[in-house]
Amino acid sequence: LVQSIATTGAIVVGGIWTYFLFIKNRLNYPQIELKISCDQYALDHGKKLIHTTVTLKNTGKVMLYSQFAEIRLRQVLPLPIEVNERISRNYDLLLQDQTQVEWPLIAARQWRWDSGEFEIEPGESDAVHTEFVVDASVTLVQFYFFIKNAKKQNLGWSLAEMHKLESKEEKECAAQK
Repeated sequence: LVQSIATTGAIVVGGIWTYFLFIKNRLNYPQIELKISCDQYALDHGKKLIHTTVTLKNTGKVMLYSQFAEIRLRQVLPLPIEVNERISRNYDLLLQDQTQVEWPLIAARQWRWDSGEFEIEPGESDAVHTEFVVDASVTLVQFYFFIKNAKKQNLGWSLAEMHKLESKEEKECAAQK
């Protein structure tokens, strides 16, 4: 009888421990931190090259797998014509049910990996890189990055960040200093 009670108690404790560890704390799912950085270079014909790096750090306890990621580059400044018109008419830049302005898209890049092609071990980091060419007059952009979680259907991680690009005048001023 004592052995039966002890076994039942151990099973209950094990079940509670498993619940808190894997279900409540979600330790069986990947957890990541995202960071976007960019470098810019002057090109001919009034253009800039933006080299973008997205660093992904797996802070979880399980392997991160993904088959899809995307980055979008959007123009913020100078204000695009359609945005400027909304502001001049005192319209809200956010449409209903939005939490961020949908800035006009300059370009988007996608990564598609076969199963097992893109994975990050727990505690490890990796990076994806891409480049964009923009008009030299663009001084503020928004990067939006999304990577799909292979363990959850249609879910993943995203990050939106603003990045200031140096204007030609700022570069000349920095060179004179």
